Amino acid sequence: MPPASAVASAVEKLHAVAQDAANSSSRSATALSEQAHQVLVPRAAGRVVSLSTCTKISVVSFAVGVVVGFALKKRLHRWAAKLLKRIKDDD
Repeated sequence: MPPASAVASAVEKLHAVAQDAANSSSRSATALSEQAHQVLVPRAAGRVVSLSTCTKISVVSFAVGVVVGFALKKRLHRWAAKLLKRIKDDD
């Protein structure tokens, strides 16, 4: 996790860039500053998602995707077979 001084420095730089952009555009600096505060939400220390948590979420998502994919593939295959059979019977 980056030190607090690095985060504060990055926020100050972003705020300065936002103000420069506001001065060069038709929007006021206060409107852009308000938008920047909406985007940048300060987080409490220690509220970081760990690598193992990300890995677990990724594995579960992949497994669910595989199961859903195979279920949809079977359902699509059955639907296509019925449709082809119906077309063949109509001839």
